Amino acid sequence: MRQRESVLVQENGDFTARARSLERSCHEAEVARMQVDRRLQDEQAQRQHFEQLSRQLQKRTLLLKKERDGMRDILESYDADFTLAGCSPQLIRRTNEAEASAQRLRVHVQEIEGQLSEAWEESNRFRQKVYSLETELAEVKNQWVTSEGDKFCKEEGEKLRKKVEELEMERQKLEEEKQVLKEQVEDLKLLQGACNSNKERIFHLLENPASAALQQNRVRATELQTECDNLRECIRAFEAGNCTSGTLSDLPPPREVSELQKQLDSMLLRNQRLKEVCQKKIQEFRTICYILFGYMVDVQLDGQYKLSSMYAEQKADSLVFKQTTAQESGVQLLETEFSKSEAVLQLIELHLHHQKSFPAFLSALTLDLFSRQTCM
Repeated sequence: MRQRESVLVQENGDFTARARSLERSCHEAEVARMQVDRRLQDEQAQRQHFEQLSRQLQKRTLLLKKERDGMRDILESYDADFTLAGCSPQLIRRTNEAEASAQRLRVHVQEIEGQLSEAWEESNRFRQKVYSLETELAEVKNQWVTSEGDKFCKEEGEKLRKKVEELEMERQKLEEEKQVLKEQVEDLKLLQGACNSNKERIFHLLENPASAALQQNRVRATELQTECDNLRECIRAFEAGNCTSGTLSDLPPPREVSELQKQLDSMLLRNQRLKEVCQKKIQEFRTICYILFGYMVDVQLDGQYKLSSMYAEQKADSLVFKQTTAQESGVQLLETEFSKSEAVLQLIELHLHHQKSFPAFLSALTLDLFSRQTCM
């Protein structure tokens, strides 16, 4: 494993060095190309400047030639006038001035033509220089492409980087496996009881919790064994008919029985309290219904409910309803002495037979009984 790791590290170093050299060569070629491009741009700018200057000089030369031709025409006209009118000092002077001006124009035209020729020569030199720079740039590009190539360098660099990353990941995995193996070896040494006396020491606690727990478990096991033996003897004596009450009373009550008895007592007490609370709530509900709606509801057998009005003239005056599925409303009015009275029969005929409304019937009955008591 170490040999493989060393080989991987060496390959990683070789690939890294090769990638760095390729990147360096690519960078140098890129810098050279940028310099040549910059020089080419400068030369092209100068070439454009000289071409513009050459065009300006050509325009000036054309203007001077036209001016020279005009002066020549003027001189010829003066010569014609001089021959016709005779020689005069004024004409001679003007003629001399015109010839001097024409001579100066010729000199100036020659100078401009010289400058124009120099500009053309300079322009030609710059053209040749630009051509040489373009040739040099093409050679640099060809050399760059033929030597390594931009795309090849990038692809090769990416491949080398990926290879380096893979080797690095593999090296990390090997390191992790090595660490895990070391930990496993240490664990095996500890499990086998291996101890380096020069570096490690074993200390034993005077009050070891494990030893105390082990001792308690042993005492508890002895007590349970004794109790089991006593129970076996009691069972044998009971089967033989020699068991006395003193023998049974000497035995301690089982812990589970006592816990179950406690749970049973708590459940009974809880049920008793729930019953009391339910009865209290039921009584409160009946009282509030009696106060708000004027009827005391008593539950009887077979799903029958007895309603006693607050304003009844006698205590026996009551109505009995039964819950049934035969009626659409689900409630049926049973016959009683109070329901057979004439006033109640009229209300039954109106509200139950025609309107089919028990709330309306009970409300009308309450108003009728209330009106009777107030009138009395």
